[in-house]
Amino acid sequence: MYEKVGMFGVPKVETFDAPDSGNTGDQIRGFGFTNDGTLDTMFRFFTALVFHPQLTAGFPLVNPDRTRRDVEQFVLAFDSDLAPVVGQQVTLTASNAAAAGPRITLFEQRAKAAFTSKLLGGQVKECELVARVAQGGAISGFLFDPGTSTFVPAGGGTALSDSALRALAATPGQEVTLTCVPPGSGARMAATR
Repeated sequence: MYEKVGMFGVPKVETFDAPDSGNTGDQIRGFGFTNDGTLDTMFRFFTALVFHPQLTAGFPLVNPDRTRRDVEQFVLAFDSDLAPVVGQQVTLTASNAAAAGPRITLFEQRAKAAFTSKLLGGQVKECELVARVAQGGAISGFLFDPGTSTFVPAGGGTALSDSALRALAATPGQEVTLTCVPPGSGARMAATR
């Protein structure tokens, strides 16, 4: 969980007690701590209705927030066996190329870097890099090929160079979102849904 830290701020979510955090400025976005990626911290996760203080379930009736903080720290101590880049994301637009460019380059470097994972069977790459772009009213997915440094379309077709993929974002409404995903999940996540 400690490697997912990087998403800061969250709107009010109905099933959680945590208030809207408001604008928190520029940030690195991650997957978040729920299945849909909406929650930014473990503490907010532990405000879900299932954890509400009750006589026989949930956190204690007395000082539940202290227990939430303790459980948060306990959970953050466990190793996930994934590289820290997994879950990081950036969206390239026509106006942020100077800011997003170095992060994209970093993502590509990490997608080429060897990584040892006991859970994934030994030697893998730190992540697989997926790019998604809206083109002509449809979402296209691409998977970064670290051997050729190109982005291969999920449905087949001609691979795009790094510069060709970045050039797509120069058209307003055709932003490119790149995500470092766990090794072995890139092809599935690049597929258009």
